[in-house]
Amino acid sequence: MTPASKILIALVFMVPLFLLNVFWGAYVSSTLWDWFLGPLGVATITYWHAVGIGTALAAFLGQRGLPTNDDDHSDEQFFMGLFRAFFYAIFIPALCLVFGWIAHINMVMT
Repeated sequence: MTPASKILIALVFMVPLFLLNVFWGAYVSSTLWDWFLGPLGVATITYWHAVGIGTALAAFLGQRGLPTNDDDHSDEQFFMGLFRAFFYAIFIPALCLVFGWIAHINMVMT
């Protein structure tokens, strides 16, 4: 695969994935905030506050300290990077939301 085609594939997948990560992450963050910090008297945040906080954190934290191997430019490593980005953008927030929902339900029931 040529470097130009890798750049094109990365743009086609990474730009929408970044936007999805920001907006999906904002939904998850604002929901968890309302479930767990709202009852403690902390001011609630809106969805758009969560978008701003998530975007700022993404800018400051970058790849969240994930190890990278810059010496390996193989096609396999390239597609594993795309899969990893998809995994972190979709499944990790979904997993947090599921476990948060379980905790929230148990808090409400007691």
